[in-house]
Amino acid sequence: MEGRGFFRPPGVSLWCPVWHKSPIRFEGGALVMTTRRLQRLIPLTLLLFLFPLLSALPAHAQTKTLYWERMDVDITILPDGSFLVEETQVIVFTSGTFTYGYRSIPTDRLTAVTDVAVWEDGQPCRWTTDEEDGEFQIRWDLLEPRQDSRHTYTLRYLVHGGLRYYDGGDQLWWKAVFPDRSFPVNGSTVTVHLPEGATAELAQAYFTEATVSGIGTSTVVFTAQESIDPGQEFEVRVQFPHGVVAGSPAAWQRVEDSKPIVNLLMGLLGGLLLVGGPAMLLLLWYVRGRDPYVEIPTDYLTEPPSDAPPAVAGTLVDEKADMQDVLATIIDLARRGYLEIEESPIRGLFVSSYDCIFRRTDKPDDDLLPYEKYLLRRLVGRRSGRRMSSLRNRFYTAIPKIQERLYNEVVRRGYFRTRPDRVRKAYTGTGTAILFVVFPASFCLMSALSQYTSTAICPMIGLGATAVTLIVIGRFMPTKTRKGAEEAARWRAFKRYLEQIEQYTDLQEATDQFEKYLPYAIAFGLDRTWTRKFSRIETTPVPAWYIPVPVPVGGRYSTSGGRGSGLSSPSPPPSLDGMSRGLGTSLDAMSRGLGKMLDAAGSTLASRPSSSG
Repeated sequence: MEGRGFFRPPGVSLWCPVWHKSPIRFEGGALVMTTRRLQRLIPLTLLLFLFPLLSALPAHAQTKTLYWERMDVDITILPDGSFLVEETQVIVFTSGTFTYGYRSIPTDRLTAVTDVAVWEDGQPCRWTTDEEDGEFQIRWDLLEPRQDSRHTYTLRYLVHGGLRYYDGGDQLWWKAVFPDRSFPVNGSTVTVHLPEGATAELAQAYFTEATVSGIGTSTVVFTAQESIDPGQEFEVRVQFPHGVVAGSPAAWQRVEDSKPIVNLLMGLLGGLLLVGGPAMLLLLWYVRGRDPYVEIPTDYLTEPPSDAPPAVAGTLVDEKADMQDVLATIIDLARRGYLEIEESPIRGLFVSSYDCIFRRTDKPDDDLLPYEKYLLRRLVGRRSGRRMSSLRNRFYTAIPKIQERLYNEVVRRGYFRTRPDRVRKAYTGTGTAILFVVFPASFCLMSALSQYTSTAICPMIGLGATAVTLIVIGRFMPTKTRKGAEEAARWRAFKRYLEQIEQYTDLQEATDQFEKYLPYAIAFGLDRTWTRKFSRIETTPVPAWYIPVPVPVGGRYSTSGGRGSGLSSPSPPPSLDGMSRGLGTSLDAMSRGLGKMLDAAGSTLASRPSSSG
């Protein structure tokens, strides 16, 4: 028997001799084996020698088998409320040698087990008892090692506090055949004797098909109608009139009887948190998280609705100061004359990598906003210019401060009462803190309430769902003022114009808008489509602040753009068509060049050392 009750084979020991010999030397040859080397080889040799034996041990242990020819249980309920259990186990040992057995009785539904006795074939055995981990264990030594034989083992013990007391009738529940076995029980009969004056009102068997006889009498017999497989149990229940035996409900019964109510309450609380928590948060968003409703008389605007810089407009529309706003500010500063951007790839032996130089012009920065001044200073420093590649793994430290100044700017302009990032952090931080508490609290609560309820995890699941909803909904909780909502509606109308400009105007006549609105297109995430649309128009002027890689044109080098064109007489701004012919590429060369520059700038400026997370 194993688990709740089983027999163990005797221990197996291995004896290995250790011998010592003289050093082995092969003089005049390649091999020299000293004593130290020999000592190193001895453990390896022993391991190789023992490996087949050790490998065979599991297979040897697996050959220990038995089966229960019968497991009959006789239960006598005594007038004081205790009951005497006598188990008769007829065991056939089919292979291997067994020296002892044991029986484990769960103590979660009784108060004590006493008066233990064990016999083998009618002869008393030496036995010991122990109680740990919620189980009362009886261990006995066989009279002698057993193998390939049939024997009868009788266990007798007295159970205290194992009955259930109800006004409608007292009850006996008992697992006569325990489930924790590795071998089958071919037959089983359970007999329950009631005290004098009591008759069985109800009798049922569970988990094993069985016949029941004796209802209405003082003796009830349960007979299994099938072989009881390993892991299968045979539990019986007998109810008889209340008051026949002495006693009152034990503490475990009060806990057991309260479990359905506690389970219901825990389930209801979990469901309330699971559904009600997110619902309340959605209501909170509906009341406090929505922007004021505004209407504007048009679906699109053909020009910026206010003097807000691109980064401020982008932050207002999506409520986030992100890398798009940083890049839009760089291009806007260049367009307004504070910067020039010159392509300057780093050429290698076989390949070249994209790079550019940010050059500071002489234009004073007195009229710049705080975030623009800070970005310009961190971009070029105190020098007149700086390579973009030199900002790799360095510029990232400036991004949080740029974002902070941008958020301060949208609050200063009256678009928000509170900085959007702080609102999001408040909700996200609260939800994350709840999750950090919920996970360990779940295990503690389940452990503390395991004997009272099996649904202690339900409130924690509901609370966890509420915390996740809090994190998600926090992204939408920043609220604009009425001024901010009206301004955002106008900027969205302008964004719609940039996104679908070809539907509202003739691109041939709007080429001057390419450079003018390029920073806004970047802030709104439309830079690729914006440059692609105008790259098809031959008359689109190249931005004067953008200096591409010089290429030979008619024996001379030309940049086809930038302020320093090298021309002594006034001339119209270069066009994308002229630039593309100078580069010897297609009309969308400018689009690809700007796109490459924006992509490289975005990844370079946001890059950070691996140690920075």
